[in-house]
Order: sequence, then C-alpha cells, then structure tokens
Amino acid sequence: TRAICAQLGLDPWGLIASGALLVVVPEERVSDGMQAFATVDTPVVRIGTLTNDPDQRSLVDGGVHGRLPAFDVDEIARYFAG
Repeated sequence: TRAICAQLGLDPWGLIASGALLVVVPEERVSDGMQAFATVDTPVVRIGTLTNDPDQRSLVDGGVHGRLPAFDVDEIARYFAG
C-alpha cells in the first residue's frame, strides 16, 4: 500500500479502510485486546492513542508519535477527481 501510494502521491492514512478493522479500546484493556486477536491468529498493531481532546490525538508510526491526520476527501477519490 505504501509503495503504491508513494507512486501516486497519496497518503495511505487517507485511504478507505476496505478490509481493515479499527478497534478502539480503553487504555487499560489494550493488552487484553491484543492477546484476544493473537488467540485467533489475527495480526494486530497498536497505531495510536485517542483522547477527548482532538488536539491531543496522536498516531504511533514506527514508534514515533505524531498528529493524527484529517482528510476532507478519501485519497483515492481525490486522485481520480484531479
């Protein structure tokens, strides 16, 4: 996905998440949730932390915390519209 997005000038975080599942769980249950997915042989990765304050939302990418990007339009729709 990253390689294709790089070739097309798209941000992979702005793509429709077809085939992906995004799960939000309380901080104290993250480990339990990750273990539950492991028991059914389903890969899982923690990608960020979500708070009530939109200015405090962060994304973890390669162990580095950053701002969670916002997109007005799905990146694929933007590509075909341009």
